[in-house]
Amino acid sequence: MTKAEIIIALEQMPNQERLEVIEVASGLVRQDTLAALARSAEIIRPLYEASGDLTEMTDLNIDDFVKYSDYA
Repeated sequence: MTKAEIIIALEQMPNQERLEVIEVASGLVRQDTLAALARSAEIIRPLYEASGDLTEMTDLNIDDFVKYSDYA
């Protein structure tokens, strides 16, 4: 179905059915978004693991930084 055909079909539906279709469509969009986020997270996971590229230059010992807490 084309977008134009879907819109024509929606115009012919009672409001309750329209809302049900919108709810299902919104759920599909949400699922696609969450799936894309999950895939992205898996791709970059190694960068955030210990000794990964993004943790290489960090200092996990915050004691050194506490004395600077009032510095702004």
